[in-house]
Amino acid sequence: MSGIGSSASLPEPVCAAFDLFKATGERGRLAHGYVVSAPRTAWGVALAELAGQWLYCEAEGPLRPCGQCRGCRLVQNRTHPDMAWVEPEMKSRVISIDQMRELNHVLRQTSFEGGWKVAVIQDAHRLNENSANAFLKTLEEPPSRCLLLLVTDSPQTLLPTIRSRCQLLPVGSAGVKEIDSPVERVMLDWLRRRTGQESPLEQSAWIGALLREVRDRAEHEEKERATDEVDKEVIEARAQARVVGARQEVLRTLYQWERDVLALAGGADPACLFYPEHQEQATQQAAAYGVSGALQRLRRVEDARRYLEGNVPESSVWEAVVPL
Repeated sequence: MSGIGSSASLPEPVCAAFDLFKATGERGRLAHGYVVSAPRTAWGVALAELAGQWLYCEAEGPLRPCGQCRGCRLVQNRTHPDMAWVEPEMKSRVISIDQMRELNHVLRQTSFEGGWKVAVIQDAHRLNENSANAFLKTLEEPPSRCLLLLVTDSPQTLLPTIRSRCQLLPVGSAGVKEIDSPVERVMLDWLRRRTGQESPLEQSAWIGALLREVRDRAEHEEKERATDEVDKEVIEARAQARVVGARQEVLRTLYQWERDVLALAGGADPACLFYPEHQEQATQQAAAYGVSGALQRLRRVEDARRYLEGNVPESSVWEAVVPL
């Protein structure tokens, strides 16, 4: 990577990820939102800084970003008027809804210098459900020439609705995601082998059986570790909490898979996939569904999450809207 701004002291994973970002930008194909997935927060922050410098640098050609001009220095000092930085509050270590509302307001204002507006959300996994939902409107309908960078070392903990509206920009080993969730592993094995011929009843029964297995295992393990002072209701509550977590894993995996299929159907760079190791199977499904079909499937998974938060019976939700 050339340019004074891209110092040789930067780790190679940061340089490689920036080269991908820069090449995409030079083709005029930047997405409005990126999940910058980095195993070290400092790497993700360094990439965000380089991205801002590239957008605001006054140099031309291969020297961009130069690291020396006014624009580059303002980004480095975090004082550029068109680049906002958000990080968790000191005491709670949570990104609050008030912070996101303020960011939304800033992003809707006219650019001070007539160019891009950039927002960097550091430790984006610290968004809680309320603050993430407050940010969704901007992700769904971003202002023109607006770049949103969500830096995190735990992309899997972001709300599916957040991740589905962003492209993944991996930094280093974060690009090869290790599947450490049994539920996610089982779901992926099924998703990559699906034929599209499964009936709604079959798909509902399969997910129901998976979640019952999680519940049975959770109840057994909670009983094994419980002391005499722990009553049955506490054990059941703990087991139910694990079932709720498993349900979120099911939805999260579906979101990411359908997002990959949609990305491939639209001709996106495979480097942005959540599950690059399953690119071949996802590509086959992308060819079968096309862009409109893949987009419809992604939206149906989003419907499932909304219905599950309401009073719709779970079996009916899986049968009606989950596109397996």
